[in-house]
This record gives sequence, C-alpha cells and structure tokens, in this order.
Amino acid sequence: MLEEETWLKSLARQIEKVTGPLIRVFYYMGLFCILVMMLITVTDVLLRWLFNTPILGAYEISEYLMVILVFSALAYTEAGSGHVKVDTFYDRFPFNVKVLLDCLTHLFGICIMALIAWTNAKMAYIKWEFGDITGTLPIPVFPMHVIIAIGSILFCLALATNSLNSLARVFKE
Repeated sequence: MLEEETWLKSLARQIEKVTGPLIRVFYYMGLFCILVMMLITVTDVLLRWLFNTPILGAYEISEYLMVILVFSALAYTEAGSGHVKVDTFYDRFPFNVKVLLDCLTHLFGICIMALIAWTNAKMAYIKWEFGDITGTLPIPVFPMHVIIAIGSILFCLALATNSLNSLARVFKE
C-alpha cells in the first residue's frame, strides 16, 4: 500500500509542478482583467455622463475580459480546493465513501471541462480560419476560444491532481 501512496502522491506533485506556475500566471492575468474592466467601466460612465461620449466598444472589451477572468480563476480555485461543496449529507458518509464521491465528482468535472476545451479549440480554429471579428471593434474572436480551452484544460489538470491526492489519502488511512 505504501508504494501506491507514493506513486499517487508523486504523480500529483509532478502535475502540480508543471501546472502550478501556469495556473498562477493565468490567475494573475485574470486579476489584471478585473482592474482593466473597472477602469474601462468607470471611464466609460464618466465620459458618458460628463461629455456624452462613451468609449466605443467598452461593452465588447468587458465581455472579453470577463471570459479571461472566469476561465483563469477556475483552475486556481480548484487547486486551492476553494470551490463550494454542499456537505449536508457528505459529512455523514464514511471516509472511503467521501473519497469515492470526490473522485467521481472530479471525474465528471474532468469529462465536462474536457468537452468544453475540445469544443472551444475547434471553435477557435474555425473562427481563426474564417477571420471572425466582433461587431463594434475589429477584435478577432478566436483568442477568446483559445483562452476558454486553456482554462478548461488547466481546470481538468487541477481536478485530476485533487483526485489523485484524495486517492492517496485512502491508501494512507
């Protein structure tokens, strides 16, 4: 049993070693997006109120920044086990059942997010191939699909790491 614990823990650590810095860079990119969104929104409101000249494309820019913000925070939150868990019944289960439920939940999340990553990678290629741009400003659409795909893949890896850590605890107990 000790070999399996070491194997699972070392695999989780190897994944964390590779993905940890990427997740943190992506997360800080999301934090920067919040700052830019606030500045654009405040500036847009002030310019609209004072001079009746809003920022052209402020809404589109905020939409793009929101995509980056959301998909950059998912993996970071999962890496820190910060997602909300409803534990009304969960706390009443035995330890091994809790681990099984955690692993099943992580597996389900990995499947869904892998599907999202795959779909958005395909969409990024299609949007890039056809040269799709936004309506107000000529901003290419494909980079947002790339961001969604990368964020989803990082989230999958964070889920896999947490699942491996849960399994390692079973062999430790």
